[in-house]
Amino acid sequence: MSLAEYNPHPIQQQFHDAVQSHRRVALVTGRQLGKSTAGAVEAAIQTLFEQPGETGVICAPTYKHALVCRDLFNRFVPREMRSWNGQESRWQISNGSTVYLRSMTDEDSTRGLSGSWGWLDEAAMYSQKSYDNLRPAFAVADAKVWATTTPKGHNWLHREFVRSPQDGDILIQAASTASPYFPQAEYDRLAARYGEDSPWFRQEILGLFEAFVGQAFPAFDRTKHVEVCEETPWPMVAGWDVGWTAPTVIVWGQVSPDEQVVLRGCRKWTETERILILSEVARELPPMSVHWIPTDATYGARQAGDPGWQTEMRAAPCGFETRSVSTSRVSETRRLQLQRQWIHQHRLVIARGCEGAELLIDAFETAELDKKPEKDILSDMHPQTDIIDAVGQIFAGTFGAHKWSVTAH
Repeated sequence: MSLAEYNPHPIQQQFHDAVQSHRRVALVTGRQLGKSTAGAVEAAIQTLFEQPGETGVICAPTYKHALVCRDLFNRFVPREMRSWNGQESRWQISNGSTVYLRSMTDEDSTRGLSGSWGWLDEAAMYSQKSYDNLRPAFAVADAKVWATTTPKGHNWLHREFVRSPQDGDILIQAASTASPYFPQAEYDRLAARYGEDSPWFRQEILGLFEAFVGQAFPAFDRTKHVEVCEETPWPMVAGWDVGWTAPTVIVWGQVSPDEQVVLRGCRKWTETERILILSEVARELPPMSVHWIPTDATYGARQAGDPGWQTEMRAAPCGFETRSVSTSRVSETRRLQLQRQWIHQHRLVIARGCEGAELLIDAFETAELDKKPEKDILSDMHPQTDIIDAVGQIFAGTFGAHKWSVTAH
């Protein structure tokens, strides 16, 4: 489909008209309304016609989402007019325009950029820190920014477009059925399955903001589960989620003698060299008594089960103790259940003001289940999954292994 073939339905046309007359526009709708297509079309219009020669920025919550945005943008900008610089993740357009593509998985990916327009796809999935780092990119006068997203909780997008909108902001909301291409039969099927009043249906189909996203942790409340926590002599434990292409995450905290969990910090890295990560942990973070690591954490090794990660950690100058066998026997569903139980009983709290506190809060507020909620596993597409997985390792190792002995690698 080219721009000449694009025939917007009424909600898409309302969105395009709003971008022409407003500084910031949020198109917040249910699934399959064509919001990403509309966002890509607007990016092409700004690049080719409205702001030729200027710089634009396209953002997505994850690398996979960014690839979707890339493909949509390429559909509407002729091949002969664009060239791609993979090293800098940007297009150079023959009319002098420059367009950057960024994944918000790396929260610092937009630092130093300055654009006259920006398209934020699935913006409600961005963490607060990602958004804070992104804002200076559009500080120039009259910069246009539009977000296309399904609502995901009472986060920064809800605050800025619902609770405290600024002059020049406009919010367009619509249900999936506002698209002439969304079948009524699908609406009826999902309504019967989940209920029209369920948070999932109201969020994903009706396009309404719900406090609890995907129902992963419906009992989490930052007013109840974020507290000022004094230092204690309890042992410090850490949970890891490591990946070759995804960020490496460490979450650390303490477990009281009566099994209350206080999360005291979170950090993530985008580097893929584990030796750099280990040296930083050893130098800057508090000493941990136990590091819980997934057994299959090969971190780029050639075959599964390579113990290289644990071997390097135990050989580090700070003398890590690593444990992972028991955590491999606790399913993701069980880990989620354990965390929900502790949240419900107010035995899981986040230390207010700790390092990465907002990362932890965002993760629990916006952790989203897979597209089939009855499976009770987290969506791999959600950028906060890695943080919840790291917390899950602490719970799996500490509370999920009572029926077998724990052995260290």
